[in-house]
Parts: sequence; C-alpha cells; structure tokens
Amino acid sequence: MIIRVRSPAGTERFEVDENTPLSNVKEKIQEKYPQFTAFNLSKNADGSSPLNNSATLKSLQVNHGDLLFLKPTGKVEETPSEQVQKEPEVVEDEIDTYLESQDGWIQRERDAKYCKHGANARCTFCMPIAPWAILDLEPWKTEGLKFIPFHAYLRKMQSNMGTMNAPGLRNRSIEVPNYKMKDCKKHPPYPQGICTECDPGTISLNAQGFRHVDNVEFESMQIVDQFIQFWRETGAQRCGYLYGKYVPDKSIPLGIRAVVMAIYEPPQQNSPDDALLEKKDPMEDRVDALAKFLGMQIIGFIWTDLKVDPKTRKPIKNRNSILTGPEVIRMARMQNKQQSPCKFSMTGKAGSKFVSVIVTGNDKSEIELQVYQVSDQCMALASAGLITYSKKDPAVMKAKKSSSKYVPDIIYRMVDKYGASVVGKADPTFPSDFFIIPVTHGAPKDPKPFFKRFTFPIENRKVPQNALVAKQQIEKPPLYDALADYHLLVFFASQFDAKLLEKFAQYLLKKDNEGEVKSILAEFLKQVKPASPPPTAQQLPGLRNSTPPNPKEQNIINQLVAMGYNATQAREAVWATGSAGVEQALDFLLRG
Repeated sequence: MIIRVRSPAGTERFEVDENTPLSNVKEKIQEKYPQFTAFNLSKNADGSSPLNNSATLKSLQVNHGDLLFLKPTGKVEETPSEQVQKEPEVVEDEIDTYLESQDGWIQRERDAKYCKHGANARCTFCMPIAPWAILDLEPWKTEGLKFIPFHAYLRKMQSNMGTMNAPGLRNRSIEVPNYKMKDCKKHPPYPQGICTECDPGTISLNAQGFRHVDNVEFESMQIVDQFIQFWRETGAQRCGYLYGKYVPDKSIPLGIRAVVMAIYEPPQQNSPDDALLEKKDPMEDRVDALAKFLGMQIIGFIWTDLKVDPKTRKPIKNRNSILTGPEVIRMARMQNKQQSPCKFSMTGKAGSKFVSVIVTGNDKSEIELQVYQVSDQCMALASAGLITYSKKDPAVMKAKKSSSKYVPDIIYRMVDKYGASVVGKADPTFPSDFFIIPVTHGAPKDPKPFFKRFTFPIENRKVPQNALVAKQQIEKPPLYDALADYHLLVFFASQFDAKLLEKFAQYLLKKDNEGEVKSILAEFLKQVKPASPPPTAQQLPGLRNSTPPNPKEQNIINQLVAMGYNATQAREAVWATGSAGVEQALDFLLRG
C-alpha cells in the first residue's frame, strides 16, 4: 500500500506493507530524509500522540493513502540544497586579482559644446562608458575590435545580477559550458538508458564575444628568430612552449597582455611537414620549476608551418584555412590543461589564457606570426569528447559519433549563398569558425628583454648542450649577462637541484647574491674537462691551411669553436663537409 509522509522538507510517498513495523517504515523515511536524525510519526498535524515504533501499520490502523506527519525530535542537519553555497576557494592569477581591483570605466571630460550643466553634473555626452561597451568607440572601432576583454565581459555579467556580492550568488557570474553526461542513478548507463536529467540537450554553437588574452608581446623578436632558425637550417618544422607572464594591456580597458620571455623546445620529432611532441619530457618539471623561480609561467605554444617556393627559395602562403581541425583539437586540449582560476565561476575555473602562435608564410613571401585561441565552448566540447576533426577537409570539424557514448545534436546559425540566415546541423561536419578567436601580437619598439644573451645551444637540437660550452660562456664577464641566457639556465636545470637553481634565479631577479652564485659555479667548473688537444698534421692529412675561409665558413668555424672545438678541428670539419652547415660539420666531428 501507499502512505504519505509530510515533513518540513515536503511530502513524499512510500510504498510499504501493512504488516511492516513502524520502526522499519521510519528507516525507509530516513533514507529519503537523512537530515532528520530523530523524529516521531503521528496522525495529527501538530505531531501529538506519536505512533508506537514497535507496532505494525495494520495494528496502528494506518491504511492505504493515509497521511502521516513527521515531527523532528533531534538535530536537523542541513541538506546541500539548503546550505548557502560558499564561494569556491580559488587562488587566482595575479593579473586577475589586479584587474578586479580596477574601475575599468572610460572617463570622459565635460564637452563644452554639448554639455549644458554645471561642473558637478553629468549627461549622456560626458558620462563614463562601461568597459564592455567599447566596440563602437574610438580608437577600437577604427581598429576593428570584435572581442571585449574577459574582465569587461565579467563586469557586464555582474552588472546584470544586481546582487553580485551576495553570498552564494557571486560565484555564478560566469557560466562555464559543460557538455559531459551526468552520472544518473535512475537507469543503466547509455546506451541502455538515458533521461532528461542526464541528457545535456541540443548544443547551439555561438561565437564568443570576449577573449581571455587581448595581445601577445614578444620581449624581443630575437626569441622568435632563434626559434625559426631551426627551420632555416634543416627545412623541418619545429614547435615549443612559450614562457612569460601576464600584465595589464594598457591599450584597452581591463585588457590582458601575454608577454613572451622565452621559448622552450621539448623533445620532438621533426619533418618537413610537421613537428610531433614526444609523449614524455624528462625535463618538464624542472623547466616549470625554473620558470616559477624566475616569475614566469607557461603561457602558450608555438609551431612553424612553413613552405618555400622551389624556384625563389622564399616562404610562400601555404595555409588554406585559418586553423586546421587537428590544430583546433590540440589547442582545445592544451587550453583545458591550462585553465584559468576564477572565483566567479561555479567550477572555480573559467576559460584559459593559453595562446597558440603559428609561424607561417604570407602573400608577400615573408614570414609572419598568427596568434589564436579557441573559445570556451570549444574547450568544453573537446573535454566532453564530442568533437573531432575531419580527415577529408581540414577546415571543418566533425561531431564525434559513437555507439557507446551519447552525442547530442549540434546546431549552428549561418548565412547561406542567398544571404539568408539559416540554421545548420552538424551532420556530422560543421565549420570551425565559431571556435576561433584571433589575438593581436607585436614587440616593443625599444626592446629590453629579461634574457639578453642568445648564444648558448638550444635544448633538444642536434648541436648538444654541454658543460664545456657553459664554462666558456660563464667565463666571459660580466657574469650577470652570461647567466641571462634562458637556454643556459635550462641546461643548468638538468645539472643542479632546485635549491641551487633558485639561487641563480634570485641573482638574475635581485642581483644580491653574486658571491654565492660564483661559489656554486666555481665548484661546477672544477668538474668540466678541457677540450681535447688539436690533432697533428698526420692525423688530419686533408687539412687545408693555405686557403683562408670565406665568411660563411668562418661563421661555422666560430660556432664550432664556441662549442669547445679548436680552430684546426673546426676548419677540417668545414672543409670535409663542403661548408654545408654547422650541423653537418658537428656530425662529422662526432663521428670521429
């Protein structure tokens, strides 16, 4: 039979047997209402005359459809739905904390022509303008700005709430997309069952109107040039991680600028078509620790996609789409790994400041940089495993259909060939334009990079890093400039423990422990073996000392000498390899 139980939490029905003791019925009720640790059941609304726990329902004359009243007798615990939702304990990035303290409104002076009020009054011609309403203002309108900064968007969301600082409401300013299927206990897992509660529903693709980073600045273009040099010498593509910091972008209200200070090149496989990262980088934790000591963090990923004209040997434009499908998926995965902490989000995270930089050719046969992010919606779809790329057309994405995983319908609005706005469906492909967010980039006119030296060999290239080359660089004063070489510090990260590495970083940041650093380096240099003696004429019968090297040969010789080889060895290697390049000469020397 069915009985009804009314409690402070509401009314619920229970299916029971008339011969069941009341104590067993109370256990069943407590499973539904665990907040009631102790209670009585009564036929009276005021809870008087509580029923006997040991008696059966039949003996108590409780019949089908009867209503019983629950009266708590002990402490009532709060349920999660009744508790005031606490703000997530989130440690935000320093740049976010700073921008949250800024006003952001664009102040305007009193207009002598249109303002007819006193000095202490305001009108539509001189009122401050909200930071999210800048798209139609100069100079941003002329510049073609299409995305407002993330913190401007955040202010807009908060302005619509009214009670943005109320407990339990403040963290709802940003709704982070989540398309993962909920874990539902009401039925077997999909494909055996699905209901409206666990179904994420139809997904509508929307263009994102804000971006988490507004500009990328390279402290020095020599950072990029050194990175591209690998392609110039080998013809193979290259990739690396960007390390730097986030600072306010003063060119736009509440904007964020990502400043690139260095490029770390992890272990990878390079070919003329692509650069593929190795699955495991043994230096990953040490490189991240070094960055933290120097006040940096990982802020992006860079890769080359360069082709040359066989006749002119100049770069050409070889990309038919802004981003390919595989690039979009990779960007989404990387951004998901580097999500931005945000206390105004239900999840404690909102989007990502991680940027992607492509080095490619343009119509003018020049090398150019392109910087992008993918939208928060793309990150959520990739995280849920709902999208992939099309192998037939690299310019489009594809809904990831699966017999074992539920994939909701994905719809989008587009303009057809007749200029009409129509709704399209991912069946299964759809354009990737909704996901792509371009980011501006540049470099300072008067660069003052933190890392001033660019002479030490770069990690994971054919020219190896070694202690002898490090010794030669350290012994060239001043010491500060010698250590201000990012790739030398990466080499030291493989040689020293974290405590010693932190002392190098503190020296570069504060310049106050030079004596201690010199002492550490002195111990290190004692273990460095000197270069091997120069070979005799009998050992190198092919050596040609009579002909002076040309400028190209001399440049290769200088690089080999900087690595620890003597001039005689360097000249023989250059001659033996036909002046092909430093990598070929080094390979000749290494093979003996």
